[in-house]
Amino acid sequence: MDRQKANFQLAFGIILVLIAVVTVAESLRFSLPMIRRGVASMYDFPGLVPIVASVILSALAAPFMVMAAKQGGSLQNLFSKESKALLASDETRIVCLVFGLLIAYRTIFNLIPYVLSTTAFLLMFYLALGVLSVRTGLLAAAVSGMFFVLFQLVFKISLP
Repeated sequence: MDRQKANFQLAFGIILVLIAVVTVAESLRFSLPMIRRGVASMYDFPGLVPIVASVILSALAAPFMVMAAKQGGSLQNLFSKESKALLASDETRIVCLVFGLLIAYRTIFNLIPYVLSTTAFLLMFYLALGVLSVRTGLLAAAVSGMFFVLFQLVFKISLP
């Protein structure tokens, strides 16, 4: 394995562990008040599955990082000329844009009604992919409305 590949594997392993830590923290932040109120127990709280999945993810990422480090991987020379070209590519721009849209959607979801926030998210997503048109705009509104009605009438779940 060449050094550049080992560098990326080490960085990817670290990112996986960081994602697992954030997931555990968010799951506990959501679930601990429920456990304290007696609504859930330590064996059936809603955040249990994400916590178990995060522990498994970290356990799988650890040997991956050790192997990369043994093969000369380090974060010191991670950004070579080839790495910078990869980060400047259109594919990387779209991936970062989609993650940014997801974070923005999560942020505004509780601030404005479901149908508006979901339609706005879908429109921005279509715009990022370069496929925004009147047809896709109508599709975004229809999908948002359909899910709102489905959750309200069928599942009896109240959305904001």
